Amino acid sequence: MPLSHNNGVRIHYEERGRGRTLLLLMGFATPALGFRQAFVDALTGEFRTVAVDARGTGRSDHPDEPYSMGDMATDTLGVIDTLGLEDAAVLGASMGGMIAQEMALAAPERVSRLILVGSSPGRAPDAPPREAMPLPPSVTDPAWRAATREGWRRSFSAKFAEANGPYIDSIVEQLRSQPTPPHTFARHGEATANFSTYGRLGEIEQPTLIIQGAEDASVGRAAAETLANGIPDARLEIVSGAGHATMNERPIEVAELIRGFLA
Repeated sequence: MPLSHNNGVRIHYEERGRGRTLLLLMGFATPALGFRQAFVDALTGEFRTVAVDARGTGRSDHPDEPYSMGDMATDTLGVIDTLGLEDAAVLGASMGGMIAQEMALAAPERVSRLILVGSSPGRAPDAPPREAMPLPPSVTDPAWRAATREGWRRSFSAKFAEANGPYIDSIVEQLRSQPTPPHTFARHGEATANFSTYGRLGEIEQPTLIIQGAEDASVGRAAAETLANGIPDARLEIVSGAGHATMNERPIEVAELIRGFLA
């Protein structure tokens, strides 16, 4: 099992394909297996994909202690070190995009290009403090399956969710094999609540592709436009009819956007 040892935490990653390296960072409290296989398959013909389990998820360590988006960025930069690479392109989905932004700011020479899918610059300077989110049920709780299914259903457009119930059920079963402990939701919640790049977006120097689902109910279009307007060399692509998990809802379309951007 490939592991990178960073900050005293073991970080698991999974390599597929050959070619230029593209790191894949999943979102809030979700292991890398949350990426739809069709999406990864559409990339591995041209790229060496490295899907990373953020600390607290999947087969990485699950420390129950405070950590920040900067800590998770350092974890992921350590994966680049472990792979023996000078740099890599980085794709971050939702919270994974926050980690990717921190990587680009902390070590610009290690991130060649940046792809942010359904992501955000975090907390606006004038935003009130967020309330702590309630912890979800443990995987051993009978309520876990319904809660997880509902969370994923809301990640898609209403039309897609209605037509793809079996696919959503399959995600739930996959996640059951690598359950995220309830404390990770609290730790990721704290990291997300304390994250902001509003005053730093102009310092991101990498060419950046921003992909946003037009029907994303979790992260609105305004967040994507803030990223696009703030990052000097950024391009915004709106995927019509898609929800928050854009790359899972439209795997081939999003992979084509990424291939064109990295060409």
